[in-house]
Amino acid sequence: MTNITNTSQLNTFSLIRDILLTNTTISARFSKGDFYEYEPRLKNTGVRLPHIVIKFPETSTELISINNVMTEKTFEITILLKMDWEARSKAQDYSNAMMHAIELAESTFEASGYYNAKLELMTLDDEVEDMKTLVVGQFILKLEGSVLRE
Repeated sequence: MTNITNTSQLNTFSLIRDILLTNTTISARFSKGDFYEYEPRLKNTGVRLPHIVIKFPETSTELISINNVMTEKTFEITILLKMDWEARSKAQDYSNAMMHAIELAESTFEASGYYNAKLELMTLDDEVEDMKTLVVGQFILKLEGSVLRE
C-alpha cells in the first residue's frame, strides 16, 4: 500500500480534478481551467459557469499511530458544482457523472495513498452570489490514508 507523505498530505486538488475529468460527461463541458481550489468571485473576468470548486481538505487524525512511523487520517473535501440557473437541467447529469467518476477511481486513489473514497451529495439548491442566481451542488468527499510521520 502506498503511504502519504507528511509534506503532500493536503495535495488533493489535482488528483480529484483529474479523476473527474476522466468522465466523458464532465470532460465534454469542463476543462482544467473550470476547476478552482478557492472559490472565485463571479465578478472577476474569466470566471465561467459552470465550474467546480475543490476545496482544501479538512483532516482528523486518529490518536493511535502505527509504530510511531505512520498516522491514520481522514480527509474531508468539500466539492462545489456551480452553474447558472438557466442551465439547471444539467445539474443532475453533472452530479451523477461526478459521483460515477469518484466511484470508478478506487485504484487511482489507492495509488496516491488514499482509500475508502466516498462522495456524498449534501445539497443541490439555488443561491444568489454576486447578484446572480446559481444552482449549487455541495458534495463531501471522504478519504482515508496512512500518513508517514517522518
